[in-house]
Order: sequence, then structure tokens, then C-alpha cells
Amino acid sequence: MVEFAIILPLVLLLTFGLIDFGFAFADAAGIKSATRSGARIGSALSKQAGQLQSITTAVNAGLGNSTRAQATEIIIYAASPNGFTPRDSCSGTEVGAGWMCYGQVIPTNAPDRFILSASDVAAWDNAVGKQDACPAVGTNITAWKLQVTVKARYPFLTKLVSANIDLREKVLIDLEPTSTGSCAPTP
Repeated sequence: MVEFAIILPLVLLLTFGLIDFGFAFADAAGIKSATRSGARIGSALSKQAGQLQSITTAVNAGLGNSTRAQATEIIIYAASPNGFTPRDSCSGTEVGAGWMCYGQVIPTNAPDRFILSASDVAAWDNAVGKQDACPAVGTNITAWKLQVTVKARYPFLTKLVSANIDLREKVLIDLEPTSTGSCAPTP
């Protein structure tokens, strides 16, 4: 009986630790799926107004399946293939020559939904026409690239390893070609 009393807390801790890691793994997969969904939507909507809104809506919908993970940040970065330098952060909508970036950090204990301001949507929509999504001709690749990054924090219940684990998912995708009339004919 004494052996049972000594072993029981350890067995319970390991059991609930495994359950907690299972939930963390499921949330990590959900964040990966939400990020991938946002990137695919953004790729399909190249050169169209509402692209930024559609990306964040897709990510928010995917994050709705998280059990305990709290989304903390989103970064959406689009650039030409020649000037593509991934960004780790940006504040609001930033537009430069050959690139666009949107970033939002969610404060702790706030609802984990990314909410766009009208000015961010307008700034992105005004710059979205700069994206060149022509199909590749030979070795000449002109299509812009889109990177969507979602960061989240998972609070462990058991505190077996640590109090929190930071989850980060990054998806890089080429924008789908659009028929704009300015593309060179493909051979």
C-alpha cells in the first residue's frame, strides 16, 4: 500500500502530462492548418482588393478550433522574388518598394482574433496592385511571394516541462498567376 501511495502521484503526473502534450500537439496542428489556409487564400486572391481581410478571416476561422492555445501575433508579408527578405515583425500595414507587410500583436488575455482596422485594409488594398503574379517564363520567375506567420502561446496545465510553450507557424507560397494583360505570353 505504501508503494502505491508513492507511485500514484508520479503516474498521475505523467498521465496528465501526456494528455496535456496531446492537446498542445493538436493545437499546434490547428495553428499550422490555419496559417496554411490563410496563405492559400492570399495566394488565390493576388491583385484583388480584400486580400488582407480574407487572409485574416481564414486564419481566425482556423484558430477557432484551438483548445487552449492563445494566438499572439500575425505577420503577413508579400514581396517580389528579387527583394524577398522575410520579416519577423511589422506594425500595422507597411508598404515599401516591392514589398508589403502587415503585423498585429494581440495583447495578453484579449480574445485571440485578429481584427483589422479600416486604415490597414485600405493601405493594403492600395498597394495590392503592385503585386506581379505572372506565370514563370523559362527561368524568369516574376511572381510575388506571400509569407503568413502565426504565433501562439500554449499554457500547460500540468507545468511538467514549463508554464508555456510558444508555437510558431510560417508558410511561404507563390502568388497564383492572374490574367492582367501585362504578362508576357508563355512559350
